[in-house]
Amino acid sequence: MSQDAKLYRLLFEHSTQGLVVLRDGRIELANRSFADMVGYALDDILGSPLDSILSPVYPQDYGMMLAQIQELLAGKGVPRYGELRFVRGDGEMRWCTVTMSLISHEGEAAVLGALLDITERKRAEEALQESLAREKYLGDILRNASVAIAVGYPEGRVEWVNTAFQALTGYSEEELKTIDWNLDLTPPEWREHEAAQLRELDCTRKAVRYEKEYLRKDGSRVPVELVVHAHLDADGNVVSYFAFVSDISERKQAEAVQSEYQATVRALLNTPAEMVFVLSVDGIILTLNEAAARNIGKRPEELSGSHFRSLVPPEEVRFREQQFADVARSRRPLTCEDQRQGMWFESTIFPIQDAGGEVTRFVVFTRDITERKQAEAILKEHEATVRALLNAPTESVLMVHVDGTVLAVNEITARRLGKRPEELIGKPLQSIIAPEVAEFRVEHFTEACRTGLPVSFEDQRAGMWFESTAYPIQDADGRVTRLVVFARDITERKQAEEALRASKQLLDSIIDTVPLGVALTDSEGTFVRVNDEYCRILALSREEILNKPFSIVFPPEAADMVWATYKKILGGELEVALERAYRRRDGTVIYVDTTNAIVYDQEGAPLVVTVVRDVTALKQAEQQRMAFALEQERMRILTDFITHASHEFRTPLSVINTSAYLLKRSADAEARQRHLSAIEAQTESITTLVEALITMLRLDSSRETFTRPVDLCGVVEGVYQRKRGEFEAGRLRTGLEFEARPVIVLGDATYLSQAVTCILDNALRFTPEDGAIQVRVEIAGQDAVIEVADTGSGIGQDDLEHIFERFYRADKARTTRGLGLGLPIAQAIVERHQGRIEVESALGRGSTFRVFLPLRA
Repeated sequence: MSQDAKLYRLLFEHSTQGLVVLRDGRIELANRSFADMVGYALDDILGSPLDSILSPVYPQDYGMMLAQIQELLAGKGVPRYGELRFVRGDGEMRWCTVTMSLISHEGEAAVLGALLDITERKRAEEALQESLAREKYLGDILRNASVAIAVGYPEGRVEWVNTAFQALTGYSEEELKTIDWNLDLTPPEWREHEAAQLRELDCTRKAVRYEKEYLRKDGSRVPVELVVHAHLDADGNVVSYFAFVSDISERKQAEAVQSEYQATVRALLNTPAEMVFVLSVDGIILTLNEAAARNIGKRPEELSGSHFRSLVPPEEVRFREQQFADVARSRRPLTCEDQRQGMWFESTIFPIQDAGGEVTRFVVFTRDITERKQAEAILKEHEATVRALLNAPTESVLMVHVDGTVLAVNEITARRLGKRPEELIGKPLQSIIAPEVAEFRVEHFTEACRTGLPVSFEDQRAGMWFESTAYPIQDADGRVTRLVVFARDITERKQAEEALRASKQLLDSIIDTVPLGVALTDSEGTFVRVNDEYCRILALSREEILNKPFSIVFPPEAADMVWATYKKILGGELEVALERAYRRRDGTVIYVDTTNAIVYDQEGAPLVVTVVRDVTALKQAEQQRMAFALEQERMRILTDFITHASHEFRTPLSVINTSAYLLKRSADAEARQRHLSAIEAQTESITTLVEALITMLRLDSSRETFTRPVDLCGVVEGVYQRKRGEFEAGRLRTGLEFEARPVIVLGDATYLSQAVTCILDNALRFTPEDGAIQVRVEIAGQDAVIEVADTGSGIGQDDLEHIFERFYRADKARTTRGLGLGLPIAQAIVERHQGRIEVESALGRGSTFRVFLPLRA
């Protein structure tokens, strides 16, 4: 026997595919893989009728295969490809693909059958489909599955596709939802075939499997195999189809290759299911099949004669050489799995021996097992996802039977009940629920079972609040058999709501107790809120004012002027103040000082706040003109405080209200944390405003003199170090320079530190990323000088003279953070220390603040 003949014989005997040669219905030749596949000894197979060895599960499948064999032998057919289910000798049912080709054996026509065991893949597919049917909510896994999946309606509209389906057709999901899958994806010659399959599905309600072609976006065609299921409504009517689509291009290509006449061994070498390499003992590639060359991306002739080292990464060369050495030493095949470039392969190395038993060559069979690995990974991911959902760290999960028996609980549920999960499973529901909430909860569970719809409710126990949702689970007949209950701790949200109510009550108390008339009107001029003082001033009751147009409090002749003022406020001016005479309904005339400003509620709707003060006595008593002037100034300051403070309080309160509202309705742990963080941030903003107001009050009312020496360099360095994290967060270039000699002033270190902090905060607020802030302490004559220079946005000349006014902000839209109190506080502190602040700035050129303090004598 020639060397090539030995090689071909060895390829036949050691192929991982089951190979069998049939003549006159009997098995002439078979390899070990075929014997292992059917579950019989090789000696028992040879010469036996095929139907005595290969017991089909479905006789029609076997009859079809026999008919194809007869057509091949009669010269009427072409190589055939199909799938077959059969029962092994040990009684186990298996799946395989069967490829049949006409060959010449011992000078006579025979049929070569190549069988590939696909049982694992089939079981994986079935397991995957069962898992997907059970776990409909695992949409993300379906979307990213390697199997193409699509959901469509009978009229041709596409409802949903996963990424694999988009890649298969070349269309995006948005494009697929705008086309007709029957007209735009299916070629005309396949439409009737597909319609017949779907009619069968509509009648039997059983999944159908068929082949067709898809028209891709680029105009090319791709052959596919579809497994289509029907989605039924509660009445059993077909609502939509969902299909699992497989690209069978490779299989079609394999069928085309096997349709050509080839010698038996050449057909084996170029089997489409495996990559085959033949190597010398020193690692030279002697030959390889088309599948192997195609996988590498070259032609067979380009690879023959090269060394296998050129095909593997350098770090794997030693490992591969050791594998070949082990096979040569043991003279036994070696099978292994490996992963490269995102794909999985299973390889078997067979030794080829000469007549003396010496290994002279290696035959390597490699198959792509990526689909199997992906199916296994998806199944594992399904199981992990279910376990993760059951043991979600933020929610209690409880599954109960309709009769009240506990079927499953997660760890957090068990912990809250002070038990282990296994101690709760199988117990009656009412035995593990606290008596004070048992009746309430069972009532809602019963409603969910009765209606078949989720039921949500809140309850409280042991000082904690919980929000629960009971989801009914139905069987195939639509009967509710189980309930899954998710319960999450909403104590923090309830506390936040309570804090919001307290904040609102505080604001209401301020409005109701302030000795001024306060009214709120909406954008249509309708009163929505008034306090007692406002009613007293106008001599009207709340019932006569609330929900009425603001024109009821003004005489008809003043209506046009008042409406013009109202439009002026709504047009964007923050404050409109005026003084006028007002005639009450009883005929008395009073003089009122009115200030109007625009604010916004939590939904962003504009409201006009009107602050009214009765100044009749001041108008009537000329001798109290000075007192009136002083009172008017105090009125202005108080009004200014109310206007700005109400805005500064309302904005964070609005955010807190909105976040609490969203927190109440959010089931996502990350979203809940984000809303809680927003509430905390706005609470901190309110605290900062209150502290700043207290500081201003203390500075205004105190007459304390400072006599303690303060090291100004130490104060500035301390503030600089505390701000270092903010400098780094803004990627700012910073520098700190000190006078060589000590710089000592008389003062209060805490107040001076606060003043420097306010000036640095101002520089940080208006200096963009990658900008610079320089701080310097020096002596100029009899003064100590602190200089803070930045490369920020600068201050316009119109704003420069107002920056030390309380609540003044150059940013009228308030898009930048700040309260408008930092620089006024800094100026008040410096002036209390007998110093002054100078500013140099221009728009786009940054700002330089200099603080001059008298040196200690």
